[in-house]
Amino acid sequence: MEHEQQLSIGDVPSSRYIVKEATGSLPSIPLPIIDLSLLSLSSKEGLEELQKLKVALSTWGCFQDKEKYARPENDIEGYGNDPILSDKQVLDWSLRLMLKLVPEDSRRLEFWPENPTKFREILSEYSMQVKNIIEHLLKAMARSLDLEEDCFLNQYGGEELMMARFNYYPVCSRPDMVLGAKSHSDGSGITVLLQDREVEGLQIFKDGQWSRVPIIPDAFVVNAGDQMQIMSNGIFKSPLHRVSVSSEKERLSLAVFHLPTPEVEIGPVQGLISEERPQQYRKLKNYSAINFECFQNGTVPLDTELAVDCKEPSDKFFHKGSDAGVLDASVPLVDVPVVDLGLLLSSASTSSQELEKLHLALSTWGCFQEKLKYAREVDSMEGYGNDMVLSEHQTIDWTDRLYLTIIPENQREIRAWPEKPENFREILHEYTMKLKQINEILLEAMARSLNLVENCFLDQYGKEAHMIARFNFYPPCPRPDLILGVKPHADASALTFLLQDKEVEGLQFLKDDEWFRVPIVPHALLVNVGDQVEIMSNGIFKSPVHRVVTNTARERNTLAVFCIPEQGKEIEPAEGLINEARPKLYKTVKDYVSIYFQNYQLGKRPIEAAVNHGMTSSFLDQVRSLTKQFFALPMEEKQKYCREVGSMEGYGTDIVFSEDQILDWTDRLYLKLSPKDQRQLKLWPETPVDFREILEEYTAKLKQITEVVLKALARSLSLEEHSFLDKYGEKATMFARFNYFPPCSKPDRALGLKPHSDGSAITIVLQDKEVEGLQLLQDDQWVRVPIIPHALLINVGDQVEIMSNGLFKSPVHRVVTNSVRERISLAVFCSPDPEKDIEPVDDLISEASPKRYKKVKDYVAVYFQYYQQGKRPIEALKIGLE
Repeated sequence: MEHEQQLSIGDVPSSRYIVKEATGSLPSIPLPIIDLSLLSLSSKEGLEELQKLKVALSTWGCFQDKEKYARPENDIEGYGNDPILSDKQVLDWSLRLMLKLVPEDSRRLEFWPENPTKFREILSEYSMQVKNIIEHLLKAMARSLDLEEDCFLNQYGGEELMMARFNYYPVCSRPDMVLGAKSHSDGSGITVLLQDREVEGLQIFKDGQWSRVPIIPDAFVVNAGDQMQIMSNGIFKSPLHRVSVSSEKERLSLAVFHLPTPEVEIGPVQGLISEERPQQYRKLKNYSAINFECFQNGTVPLDTELAVDCKEPSDKFFHKGSDAGVLDASVPLVDVPVVDLGLLLSSASTSSQELEKLHLALSTWGCFQEKLKYAREVDSMEGYGNDMVLSEHQTIDWTDRLYLTIIPENQREIRAWPEKPENFREILHEYTMKLKQINEILLEAMARSLNLVENCFLDQYGKEAHMIARFNFYPPCPRPDLILGVKPHADASALTFLLQDKEVEGLQFLKDDEWFRVPIVPHALLVNVGDQVEIMSNGIFKSPVHRVVTNTARERNTLAVFCIPEQGKEIEPAEGLINEARPKLYKTVKDYVSIYFQNYQLGKRPIEAAVNHGMTSSFLDQVRSLTKQFFALPMEEKQKYCREVGSMEGYGTDIVFSEDQILDWTDRLYLKLSPKDQRQLKLWPETPVDFREILEEYTAKLKQITEVVLKALARSLSLEEHSFLDKYGEKATMFARFNYFPPCSKPDRALGLKPHSDGSAITIVLQDKEVEGLQLLQDDQWVRVPIIPHALLINVGDQVEIMSNGLFKSPVHRVVTNSVRERISLAVFCSPDPEKDIEPVDDLISEASPKRYKKVKDYVAVYFQYYQQGKRPIEALKIGLE
């Protein structure tokens, strides 16, 4: 990866650095200044300074400490970037050198620079002075809360860490779009920051806005970290802050983080817990490990990890939309069918009745409860960690979980399997083996219930299938009316086995647009159909949408085991379930689980993108939605897909060839769809998340339509069916143009698209459902093209006009604007192979109808420049017209 110093020389930062936050002009703040020398005094001045410290930490969460000594500024260049934990991670425009200072015997001196020559000596002295300052501060902060002065130091347990981070922020060409350090709070107890003496950059978020922190020469910025917020039970605030960059000057800073060792457990001090202010954070160890991953994901760990016991949860947990306000437990109870596996295995007459019950259960609810003869004691076990945070807009689940691969056995990560309780691994292995047998029995029975060969589903499932265990812990929640343990979803598995809590309900199923409670059946397994069996059954068996609600009184434990087909296996509807009455409803998919999780975190069902809708109204609405959602993205997000200079493909406006060119009132996203190996996927948006998948499906359908149309056009002229297709070629191209026409204040003066005919063979347009704009030139008069909802407009382009020797006309059209409403459309241009010669079909040339157009190759290459000049390149190809 290139270093930022190299990137900063006149280059625009790559899209990996782009953030959504505005970093423009901000107000300056008078950050409180505390004199450390007064804090130790019992005089009036000392008490006043103590009160200033308390106010500073409980409002801003930081202050500046004016010291009498000043460290000479060294031109030190840090080394390296932070680790990259995700392809979607927004990078910081910064290099850093990170060093452990305390304990001294843990210093890794091989990382301590030998140049400048006094680096190690000065840093060692500096760390000892900062250590003394921090211990002084911790005592003063305790006293400011009427606590014993060693109260916070005692939480450290006599073991402390100090880490130094030397930061270098190079000059950046786009300071409006890039941050030196993304928004975060510190994972420390206390942070001491020595700022650049000349260049500002630090900003703090307070009262809903970002404010600049001014420079006070030779002063420290002292900042309460997350662990201090925890120990003070939320009284002292760990401020959200970030670092902006400059297009003119580089910037340096040095941050020292003081924190407990990973082995020390921290939590709110007992003296700060009362009825008026109950405990707001759980006890935990190694908080800094949590903090760093959250920082790289752009999230605040205090929101995602610790707020389980808080009085009022962060709104990051709150559900919006259809689930808002309807999460109470007062929903009707449902009696989920109970199926006896023993009867399914027998040859008795009751077997057929049980088989019918199985069919009914799976085709209506998509789940059933299987009553077992053995019962495993449910341990009061707390899972570890939350699901990944993929987006700042993601609604987080109120749960901790332990997630383990249990099959194949050789892929188990045993290091992640708890050693306590002592028999954890042994019992889980035995449980796994029993479920594996049950899973095979059920897949065979389900196939038989559909009159299929018994191994029909098992063959798709594969011999190297996976089983994943998820241990769930749902703590009591103060706002069960607004927060869910697990958001609504369907499972990505083939089958899911759920062992519920023996006493506490929580699971609910969505049926007929109404949520139903699932009662507890002691010692029973809940067996649930997942998306992949819905696909294999061609939609006969349903993968139910379900959720988990929370409660204020009791914790809840469950264990879900997901049975997932072999990764390399293609999953598709069974052939015996496809016919004219019930056509194939789902596409073939491989490794379905890999696309599942991201969709789940965004509250979407990936199976919806896999359904083969055909060119129905619902599918066309999905395609329209892609266009709307893309153009609704913030500008910095859309600019990730900007076209390069001189290139057609990407986001932006069309190429400007001359100063005299009349511009179109439109933004567009222009993408090559076919051939597949020529796609520039870096320009294909990743938001909306299903953009690429839906566009891929739409492309395949339009390709079929194009072939049908070209064959029909040939037959209409009494030609061989493949006459046009033969000229079209096997390496034909398809381009998509997503158009956005914003309201225009001068619709009588500006056009969305100037008059033109298309350079394609066939153009297929999906119009806006509500707003007109397209007009055709007919008999020298412009006529409006009406909207026909859910219809495609198919237009002959210049190259079919050439091939038909002028019998088919490529119509001149334009797009008008309006002053009130925006308009979107999607045009797909289907053009012949650029290496193919295009000319009139021989059978259409005669004495009565001589050849009217010259032979041409790669017509599209010359088309666009003519278009921008308001000319039709086809005119230059007419024989006799130069």
